Amino acid sequence: MKIHEYIAKEIFKAEGIAVPSSQMVKNSEDAHKAALEIMKPVAIKSQILVGGRGKAGGIQFAADPDEAREVSSKILGSTVKGELVEMILVEEKLSIESEFYVSVVLDRSAKKPLVMASSSGGMEIEEVAKETPEKIVKYYINSLDKFLPYQGREIAIKMGIPNELISKVGGIIWKLVQIFNKYDATIAEINPLVLTKEGIIAADAKLDIDDDALYRQKNWLNLKILNLENLHT
Repeated sequence: MKIHEYIAKEIFKAEGIAVPSSQMVKNSEDAHKAALEIMKPVAIKSQILVGGRGKAGGIQFAADPDEAREVSSKILGSTVKGELVEMILVEEKLSIESEFYVSVVLDRSAKKPLVMASSSGGMEIEEVAKETPEKIVKYYINSLDKFLPYQGREIAIKMGIPNELISKVGGIIWKLVQIFNKYDATIAEINPLVLTKEGIIAADAKLDIDDDALYRQKNWLNLKILNLENLHT
């Protein structure tokens, strides 16, 4: 089961990972109001369950609330990568200094969770994986053992993270593993994880839940989605 970005970010935030200020909306007037509340330039992000939306025009930017209304009116109701856009996330535009990539995936062949991380994040991560795979750190987790904070720091060191950021990035990796386990995920991903003047922030969030475990998560997720959608309608 794929989870929309706005839900994944609520989960990440609840588990201690910083995310940008944002609001999910379904019409351009609410996008205007959201941008007024954020009081910064914003990103308008289509809420669809496919990857690559940025390159396909599903993420655009607005310098002020009026432009946010205009951009939102164009994205809402459009089709991005074959998906109809019915919701958007109006989110503060971050001033990014560096981008990283971190994820936890279920490696079914190894029957273990696998942490993958890189000091090169963003839309080009697939090219990094293809052309310079040595830049991606891979770290298998023993499902019978607890994943401890020092292991997150070890991964950050292997990524080549600057010394002053190792503890922070390692802590986020540790939290992402906890989310992966707690929510019966098949993938928990932050791409990009960004360094800003305000700190390290999850600029994007991806969370897929194992269909075989939905009986443990379904009631909670349905309630979470319903509450968030009611909040912004």
